[in-house]
Amino acid sequence: MFLTQDQIYGGFTIQEYRKQLNDSGRKEYDEAWGIDFGDPNKTLFIYDQETHPENLIEHPMCGKMLDNFLNFIRTNPTALHERDEHGNQLLHREAIAGNFLFVQALLEHKLDKSIPNNQSMTALDLARKMGWENITNLLD
Repeated sequence: MFLTQDQIYGGFTIQEYRKQLNDSGRKEYDEAWGIDFGDPNKTLFIYDQETHPENLIEHPMCGKMLDNFLNFIRTNPTALHERDEHGNQLLHREAIAGNFLFVQALLEHKLDKSIPNNQSMTALDLARKMGWENITNLLD
């Protein structure tokens, strides 16, 4: 959970608890914390999601950093195949992170999508596990 500009993001457990309270119980709970947790039936995930629902599909940072990412892989082509301590390559890590545009760019380099990490999971497996449907569709 995080709080910014008097708006709560996340807080699933808190909202589940608050659903069990009546209106006065929720008011008392919020006052005790000094935070207006808002409607317990409405959990926000990202900043400004109501104004920009597209941010639920692609994190704004990914779009803004795409040129830098492309430059990085162009100037460091070995980074495409390097593995971290978990056996994840760049494709695995970007699939886990939900960075659709980065995954799309990596696939243009004809990477082998079937390479597993140390847990025998491919980038597709990881995207499925994380619930990134747009990336799952791209990798499938």
